[in-house]
Amino acid sequence: MTSSWVEEGAVFRWTHLGDARPMRMLVPDGDVVMYDAWWPHLKGWGLGDVAQTKRKNVSYYVVSSRVVLEKGEYLRSEPLSHEERDLHRPDLPFCAVRSATTSWPSAIEDLGSWLETSPAGQEAESPTLACPEVYLIPYGPNGVNRRGARIAADDGAVFTARELLSKAAVLQAPLVREESEGIGLYRSGLYSGGVPSYYLWGSQGRLRTKAD
Repeated sequence: MTSSWVEEGAVFRWTHLGDARPMRMLVPDGDVVMYDAWWPHLKGWGLGDVAQTKRKNVSYYVVSSRVVLEKGEYLRSEPLSHEERDLHRPDLPFCAVRSATTSWPSAIEDLGSWLETSPAGQEAESPTLACPEVYLIPYGPNGVNRRGARIAADDGAVFTARELLSKAAVLQAPLVREESEGIGLYRSGLYSGGVPSYYLWGSQGRLRTKAD
């Protein structure tokens, strides 16, 4: 669900929370919006200082476009600067790879056969992330994020979905205790240095496993 005002740089506020602070869309991607908030004590956007933001780990605020349309009020547009676009990469997808018909493998030695037999692996030769490196965050049996890893694309420029899945599975396999409900890689925010970060999960993602 989209609307003419659900776009990069749109500024809005929540009408149902009694919060007058403006919010600013950084990465709208179809049914999902990732956004920043205005912090009065900073007298600016929380992620407005590009140089400072690059030095820390960042998790974006995430909400469905439907909720924004139902409960948000459009205020104005503040397009991202060139520096902000280079940092936040609104061109990258919220969901990099997803499959509802397979599960994360529990053993690295099974990786080859898993990639060959799973729909995600069979259909994953096309480019999926046009960036030289990403930070991947696996999850443990209790669903809590575990230590992630910074990984580089084999060609130094673009990840294919198959390559991304392979490297993600290597991180996730030691933590698998039971069959997952599908697989998926979802955008989380930024890792130190301005590297885009993605968390590993099932086919629905965390946003869709809880009420909006």
